[in-house]
Amino acid sequence: MFHDASVKDLKKKMSLLEKEKEKAEAEGDELRQQLEELTKVNEEIKSVVIKHEKKIKNMEGDVDDNAKLF
Repeated sequence: MFHDASVKDLKKKMSLLEKEKEKAEAEGDELRQQLEELTKVNEEIKSVVIKHEKKIKNMEGDVDDNAKLF
């Protein structure tokens, strides 16, 4: 009798732990997906910043050349 109650209690606890595990895995998957998206956006932003940096450097060179002309 005592053994049956213990087994039932353990099965109940096991069921709860399995549900929590599924929930945690789903949250982990969602966070990994968000991380991938944010990494892509970060790479795009870096690319744009680098392009603008190059344009600014070119413009600085043009300003120096124009200043010398005057």
